[in-house]
Amino acid sequence: MDTTADLVPFEALLNSTSEGVYGLDLEGRCTFLNRAGSEMLGYTRYEVLGRNMHRLIHHSHEDRSPYPEQECPVSRSMSSGQAIKVESEVLWRKDGSWFSAEYAASPILDKGVLRGAVVTFADITRRKQQERRILVQHDVSRVMAEAASLSEALPKILQAIGEDLGWQVGVLWALNRRRGVLRARALWHAANVEVGDFET
Repeated sequence: MDTTADLVPFEALLNSTSEGVYGLDLEGRCTFLNRAGSEMLGYTRYEVLGRNMHRLIHHSHEDRSPYPEQECPVSRSMSSGQAIKVESEVLWRKDGSWFSAEYAASPILDKGVLRGAVVTFADITRRKQQERRILVQHDVSRVMAEAASLSEALPKILQAIGEDLGWQVGVLWALNRRRGVLRARALWHAANVEVGDFET
């Protein structure tokens, strides 16, 4: 049996998809990575082979708090032998940035014996941004409909936008056309943020 001949179509298939695909052994170490996955993560296949993928690309949540490997759905899939799908988490690139991703893991079974897993993933950043824009538009429209005046609405609009987009601080500025200067009209900040005196 010519294993080299068998491998070529397999690699061609993996590299023809727009989704990232990587394989794992029973220790969570990478056994292969396709071209799309390499481009999304910023790693070459040679940089990831043999390395623990959770520690490399899934080690932290969006807020940079640690993501213990035992809590990882991929690790749980490997332990249970059951396929999983996660609609929204973050994966970390080589340069230290992250992107919103959906992913699925399927165990690799050989005659009923678990040998590892295959993980497919996709960058859903644009979709998440569109969802946030729709949410902001909805919340701003609701605030405007409920407010008695624009002055009453402005702080609530700023709060809605800040909370929907995950801001820490937001300031709403308006142009004074007569004087040709910008004037701060409203300030909003997250509950865990302290700000100094502010004049509108």
